[in-house]
Amino acid sequence: MASTVAVTTEPHPEAAGYRTLALAACTHLCEHLYVGVITIILPVIAAAMGLSLAQVGLLVSVRSLGGGVLNLPSGFLADVWGRRKALLSTALLLIGLGFLFMSFAGGYWQLMLFMTLGSLGVGMYHPQAMSILSDTYKTRRGFALGFHDTGGNTGEIMAPLATGLLLTTLSWQGTLRVWAVLPLAMAVAFFALARTSEQRRLSRGDIGRLFRSGVLRNAQIRHMVALSVLRTMAQTAFVAFLPLYLTNQLHMGIGLVGFYLSVLFFAGSVSPSFAGWISDRMGRLPCLLAGLFITAVCIFMLPALPPGLALGTGLIVLGVAMYALRPVIFATAMESAPPEVGATIVGVLFTGNMGFSFLSPLIAGLLGDRFGLSLSLASIGVFPLAAAGVVTWHLLRGEAATPLRSAEAKPHAP
Repeated sequence: MASTVAVTTEPHPEAAGYRTLALAACTHLCEHLYVGVITIILPVIAAAMGLSLAQVGLLVSVRSLGGGVLNLPSGFLADVWGRRKALLSTALLLIGLGFLFMSFAGGYWQLMLFMTLGSLGVGMYHPQAMSILSDTYKTRRGFALGFHDTGGNTGEIMAPLATGLLLTTLSWQGTLRVWAVLPLAMAVAFFALARTSEQRRLSRGDIGRLFRSGVLRNAQIRHMVALSVLRTMAQTAFVAFLPLYLTNQLHMGIGLVGFYLSVLFFAGSVSPSFAGWISDRMGRLPCLLAGLFITAVCIFMLPALPPGLALGTGLIVLGVAMYALRPVIFATAMESAPPEVGATIVGVLFTGNMGFSFLSPLIAGLLGDRFGLSLSLASIGVFPLAAAGVVTWHLLRGEAATPLRSAEAKPHAP
């Protein structure tokens, strides 16, 4: 006999205010800090421990694997168990403990173990956070997910600057201990202060039915996965090859390269909130089509832009368009399936991104070896152009994100 628990009253956005949203944005900042801090501090640790390049590469690979392996399982667990706030706080706890325990690592294998611990927290994070926001701010879903993205992007900007400053006065161990405080504090703060709805615990029959109809057999979800993968492939390859293009093709110094990258990242850090807000009012698919088309055109044109104002302006427009797309994609996907599988949807999207995005830098590299960096960089625009084709297909068929029937519509057996 299946057991269920009743759904608690969901806090209305006006009642919940923006406290939960602000807390979620801060937790996303902590999650992005982990990746950014490790990236900056790893060369210092490698020098102190005398690690080989192969050992460093293995650490990075294990970190990436740990960050991706829990996306789908943790999303499914959140939908089945329903305690998403507890799971999100656990993810932050793992990130904080990863920082802390790494600072006490006495050797390579201990370092790898504790780095993996933090990476597991990173992998658990997104399905919980994004499904919580999607349910709590249903009428402002795009804005909420966009503001959450802005918090994470702020962490990416903050991590290298703050870590570099800390390393000028502290050892790498001391720096990691300082960074451990923030995610540990946010784990407690979110659990204690965030107002979220508790997800219904579903019967086994409902879980299987909703997963099959809401995920596996849902054409809209498949299209959104393809869209998300193509967007991520474009971003991954472009961020990897822009520094190479600026250095080798335009012969810029490292300081100027850093400046142009900062322009791109800063533009991308603020745009998700605005894009989500606009999509709440104008519709998801038109915003996606416009953003993808602008992204493709900017990438195609970038090699023709001279250094200076033209290149800087092009990177600003590209950063705004490319980074604005993710919250709109996730909002569209989560409106295309029953809310009971929202966390699983997030896990599916992130797993798809992880499973395919590694291909785009390889493709760009092969093209660069054969045809040069300019054509290699411009070719990355094919990915958002293909994604725009997916959106156009939806629009031509007159499709919009239409929520499927949820488990609430079907009475449960006692």
